Amino acid sequence: MFLAITLLLAVGVYGQGPQHCIHSNVDSLAADNVIEKVVADADINGDHELSPLEVIIEFIGKFDTNGDSMITRREFVAKWHALYRDVPDFADYIFQHLDQTNDDFLGLFDFVPLQAIMDLDHDGKVSDVEFTIYLTHLYQDCVPFSHQNTA
Repeated sequence: MFLAITLLLAVGVYGQGPQHCIHSNVDSLAADNVIEKVVADADINGDHELSPLEVIIEFIGKFDTNGDSMITRREFVAKWHALYRDVPDFADYIFQHLDQTNDDFLGLFDFVPLQAIMDLDHDGKVSDVEFTIYLTHLYQDCVPFSHQNTA
């Protein structure tokens, strides 16, 4: 029941529902499978909550390839594609939504507003369910077909 209510709240918070997307995965993984892997990777200690430290370890630790504590768009797209096999255009779309400061870098200043966005029950914590809802929204409400290359 809690999950159903949370999902309904998420639709109201995040948008009107799914749009047509160009999400594509090199290994033909469905969005649900990719999201499950991302959430499992981020919840390092398995307590079903994503602490700021876990987010920092997951994203900055794995995605920051040059060690400057900032994740560039290029670093993020390459690593997301390598880890989760989503096509680079879709990985770029994910980056755009995570980059809350719109500075073309992911860093500590992006994670505070993201936590506020993801924390649907406003308890100061992001649960695995809340993170899953956020990612599900991104996958469902992604780049419209009009942005697809037509050759």
